[in-house]
Amino acid sequence: MSTDPYGSLEFAIGTKDDFWCFDYHINGDNVTLHAVINSETGGFIMNAEEPVTVPKEEAVEVAQHYVDNALDWLFEAGDPLEHDTEGWNQDPQYFVRAVKNAILHSTYEVLQRIVEEGIP
Repeated sequence: MSTDPYGSLEFAIGTKDDFWCFDYHINGDNVTLHAVINSETGGFIMNAEEPVTVPKEEAVEVAQHYVDNALDWLFEAGDPLEHDTEGWNQDPQYFVRAVKNAILHSTYEVLQRIVEEGIP
């Protein structure tokens, strides 16, 4: 199995028109992470981050790096764009929590998709 961020659209940061989407896949002691940009206003879809396979111990840090880059991209988009928490039904850290949860548990548990600021 491989990653398919744009196909699954399970994890996303941005607006309905301009966003990063993420995916991960666990294979034994390694995790493959991948991020794609979809820009309707720019008219393109491209890899934001090429798929990378890292040991489980590094996966949460890489996921956080992807999220930080996505938030920077939104801010640097000219007129800063805001993440649409309600539209995507997730806060920007949902991907990081999902990767961490998947590593710590043998089965995927349902995660809280929106966590209020200041609450872990």
